[in-house]
Amino acid sequence: MSPRERTAPRLVGAYRGCALMVLNGLLTLLLINLAAALLLALLPQRSGSQLYRDEVLAQAYPGWSEDDRRQLLDETWNRTYRYEPYVQFREQAFSGRFVNVSSAGFRQGPEDPDWPPREGEESVFVFGGSTAFGYGVADHETLPAALGRHLEATCGRPLPVYNLARSNYYSTQERILFTQLLSAGQVPRAAVFLDGLNDTLYDRDEPKFTGRLAALMDESDTSVRRRAVKTLALFRLLRRLQPTGPDAVTAGDPGRAPQVLERWRRNRQLTTATAEAAGAHALFVWQPVPAWGYDLEHHLFADTGIPAAELLARVYQRMDRERDPEDPQFLWLADVQEGRQDLFYIDRVHYSAAFNAELAGHIAERLSPVLCPP
Repeated sequence: MSPRERTAPRLVGAYRGCALMVLNGLLTLLLINLAAALLLALLPQRSGSQLYRDEVLAQAYPGWSEDDRRQLLDETWNRTYRYEPYVQFREQAFSGRFVNVSSAGFRQGPEDPDWPPREGEESVFVFGGSTAFGYGVADHETLPAALGRHLEATCGRPLPVYNLARSNYYSTQERILFTQLLSAGQVPRAAVFLDGLNDTLYDRDEPKFTGRLAALMDESDTSVRRRAVKTLALFRLLRRLQPTGPDAVTAGDPGRAPQVLERWRRNRQLTTATAEAAGAHALFVWQPVPAWGYDLEHHLFADTGIPAAELLARVYQRMDRERDPEDPQFLWLADVQEGRQDLFYIDRVHYSAAFNAELAGHIAERLSPVLCPP
């Protein structure tokens, strides 16, 4: 037998062995992913009430039953987004016991105003992030809902207040959303912009899903393979099994305070000009944050870390030094918690129902001469 004839069976055997190993590996991977998919289907939905310790949450929600509190937090944290051009994303329509979002994308309150607003109707649009949206509080406890009650009491007539705030939004996205609404003919009598926190957290002017959208646009082989791996049930199961907890604390670069404020001022100028051209009054509210003017000894969630605390402190310090106290379209509310021991926050940064009502009262006082002049 020639050397070639002796080598051929060995090559065939080696090929069969390798093929069998590859086939077994693929079958094993398939079975593992089928098991992972089954486990994902059986696992209960991750609970928003697990973000913080129960004993602390009980202090933050006095008078609430554990079941109601868990339901509220699950409805707050387990909702999803949907894509929207120019601003990347919007709140998904949702119906719950405590949190309700209309198909138009705004948080509903005790009164459910028509959308779009009726022509000639004096309405108020409120823009902002999750603090204005009302994370951790029920529909009737949000800042815009409280603002509607204050304005009705002051003006003696109901004024529709639309909660157009969206989680993670900051002044750039608010400006674009406001412009889009005006372009569609939805012009309010007044527009309120609650800013400060998210402008600092997104100090690079890149909205929440910028990295994900950039990856989707990347058609390189490495990016495609990475996206394929992330679709596997095993990968999704491993992510699901990671311990729950508050979002990672954003450190931020303390040296970027001037850039944060400069960007916010430019957005304000553009928003103001757009509002004036449409015949709307714009009010810019600088919101309270735990990192400025609040004794953290009284903050129930201080041990979980305040996002971008040092950068927030520098941004607010600089704004306090440079702001014009006589500016009729700017309302500085960052100091309202100074020297007080009230329970202002129901988690790291979101406001309690009582604090929302207090802040809404200050905003209504500034808006009332515009909406209901004597």
